[in-house]
Amino acid sequence: MGRVDKVLMKKLVKAERERLYGHRHSKSIPVKQWWVEERKKIIEKNMRKEILEMYRKSVCFDGYNKHFTGFCQLDEDFKI
Repeated sequence: MGRVDKVLMKKLVKAERERLYGHRHSKSIPVKQWWVEERKKIIEKNMRKEILEMYRKSVCFDGYNKHFTGFCQLDEDFKI
């Protein structure tokens, strides 16, 4: 690959990265909004059964249960 080809390739890659970044950015939401939406799904148990089962198996470990309930600001006696 010649020098001109490398320069052109760098420009094309940069343009593609910027296009992809713009696309991802247009679909993004603020973290606070994401957290509120995810917390609501957890409280209502409104998720795929596989995800629900994963949470149920994970919270049986005290350390993770404390982290999970703390992060989601759930009552200590919350059961998923």
